[in-house]
Amino acid sequence: MTSRPSRLALTGAFAAIYLIWGSTYLAIRFGVADIPPFFLAGIRFAAPGLVFLAWARSHSAAWPAPRHYLTTALIGMAMATGATG
Repeated sequence: MTSRPSRLALTGAFAAIYLIWGSTYLAIRFGVADIPPFFLAGIRFAAPGLVFLAWARSHSAAWPAPRHYLTTALIGMAMATGATG
């Protein structure tokens, strides 16, 4: 049987999504004035990737097998291309 999240946790999760997602467009607006667009996009994808990597390593997640690298890279490129045009 699964437990339901508390109202405070749910509200906090929505607030985090709102702030993180909303601040992305503000950061892009100011970032493109000083940083080339492709470099800025690289920073936007690399920073969360490093955060996820640190989280996975702290939770003892297994490192992916080398045979998964190509598939993962292709999926990542497709997602980046689809999300940013």
